[in-house]
Amino acid sequence: MNPIEQTPGQSLRTLQIIATAMLLGPVIFLGIVVVLISQGSVQKIPEEVGTILTYLAIALMVVGGTLSNVLPPLIVRSVLAKLKAIDALQNNSSEKPAPSRVVMAIQSGFLIGQALAEAPTIFALIVYLLVQQPLLLGLAILGLILQLIRFPTQDWLRRQVEYWERELLRESS
Repeated sequence: MNPIEQTPGQSLRTLQIIATAMLLGPVIFLGIVVVLISQGSVQKIPEEVGTILTYLAIALMVVGGTLSNVLPPLIVRSVLAKLKAIDALQNNSSEKPAPSRVVMAIQSGFLIGQALAEAPTIFALIVYLLVQQPLLLGLAILGLILQLIRFPTQDWLRRQVEYWERELLRESS
């Protein structure tokens, strides 16, 4: 094993730490927003601007939520294809990449998916701070739920590795 490669357990721990950090950022910001609004420290913006920002927050959540589910498998497939091409150039005739390389590809897709769910969540919280509409708070909570339901576990990583190894075998035959 290459000294910079991680075991699946180390990779899982890394994913969990990053996923937790990406979840805690919006949760902490949510706490700050709630305190600022409850103290009356923030003035609402004009209704016309608030309406535009609300629609934008909804659109970003729809697009970000969709892309956070659609893009990760495409990214994993792309990374694995690139690894396979590199192996072919290096005359490494292995049928499939090492499990650590499959895990690396899964990590790449997962992190991009989480970022695509996190960004609209933060935007919804910013707009909630400015507009103070409960709909936006609900939208932000939806974004947090999107991140939470994909929190990486040992079972999740095992299923992902098994799936992608089957896909690689299927594509090879």
